[in-house]
Amino acid sequence: MSFGVDTGMGCLRDASVIPALAALGDDYDECERTFDVVYEHECAAIDVGPEANCVAFLSGWGDGAYPVWVVPHADGDVVCFVADMLILDGVTA
Repeated sequence: MSFGVDTGMGCLRDASVIPALAALGDDYDECERTFDVVYEHECAAIDVGPEANCVAFLSGWGDGAYPVWVVPHADGDVVCFVADMLILDGVTA
């Protein structure tokens, strides 16, 4: 499994924040401020409402596909989510 990046930026969020993020996207100035924070600090928590947020970050090597692993609990809930941004590719310990 992987996720695609077409802007050099990714984000982690719950599906419940999609409507709030869509509304944020309608405000061009707010989007630009958010992108500026991410580009300046390499990541940013985006507050999109009560108990709803997401974390946006620069992707390791820009546009492309990045591998993802999701580990479910026995009851089906997700207990771990790992996105490999490929920044350590070829690094040995």
